[in-house]
Amino acid sequence: MLNIFLLILFFGCLFLFLHTYYENWKIKKNLKLLTEEVNNFLLYPTPTDFSLEEGLFYNLLLEIRALEKQLLQEKEIQAQRETEMAHFIENMAHQMKTAITALQIRLDLVESHFPTDFEIHDIQKAQKYVEQLSYEIDMLLKSSQLAENKITMQMEKLDFHKLISICIEHVTIFAEKKNVTFKIECPSSLSLSGDYFWLSQAIENLLKNAVEHTKENTSISLILKEENGNARLSIRDYGNGLPPQELSKIFRRFYRGSFSKTGYGIGLSMAWDIIHAHHGTLTAGNCNDTGAWFLISLPLLCDSRIYSDKETSSNNFPSSIL
Repeated sequence: MLNIFLLILFFGCLFLFLHTYYENWKIKKNLKLLTEEVNNFLLYPTPTDFSLEEGLFYNLLLEIRALEKQLLQEKEIQAQRETEMAHFIENMAHQMKTAITALQIRLDLVESHFPTDFEIHDIQKAQKYVEQLSYEIDMLLKSSQLAENKITMQMEKLDFHKLISICIEHVTIFAEKKNVTFKIECPSSLSLSGDYFWLSQAIENLLKNAVEHTKENTSISLILKEENGNARLSIRDYGNGLPPQELSKIFRRFYRGSFSKTGYGIGLSMAWDIIHAHHGTLTAGNCNDTGAWFLISLPLLCDSRIYSDKETSSNNFPSSIL
């Protein structure tokens, strides 16, 4: 009798153990499937087609998919709004450029009619403001076209060191007003594939941003090096740094964080679009002591080959610069 009781107890415990093990296995399996569902959506914003048995996990899956659908709808709405905004900005910029061109012609005509010295001074002042306004509108138009991928980069072999040196020359006039100097560490020659005009625009925007935010009587540090088949240019200032909560937003178009002093929030977003159009990456962060850094990573040329649209680059910031 005792043996029968022990046998029943043994099989009862064995059944309980196997049942518990099976239930735990089902929970782990369902959790893994739900995790894969979320990860898949984050990487490729499309829901998967698997299903679960009715119950708690099934209800959770339905909630996740409802949230995914809502996020996709909001993303589509946001993309549509951005497209409409880009078209509106382009139309407005073209209309304003037409008016500015007409105004410039009028000023030139007035100047050609032998005005007095006092009138010439006022005309030249007006022309200066017109030129500044024209430049700002051009920047707005370029930013909109870059964001919409309407500009094709004209790739050619470039000497990156020489290009950086020319960009520094263009920005020096702004740096001298704050007694800011440039310190450069880079090899004599690094060749890459790029559009000279647009790549210069990106680097000059980053240099102007560094000059704007660094303190007076300091310097801007530039370090160019080759690493893992990429040309990596770091630009560091000695200002107050970037607010940590704004780091993920600084490359958004028209974003002007608490750190911004002037401008319309276009320069950094333009630089980001240009670098990515060159199959590279642009990242930013704060240095350990003071100031902020920006890192450009671009693929180097292999022999004389120009890079295609399918090639990309890595994105690791060397700790030695911090």
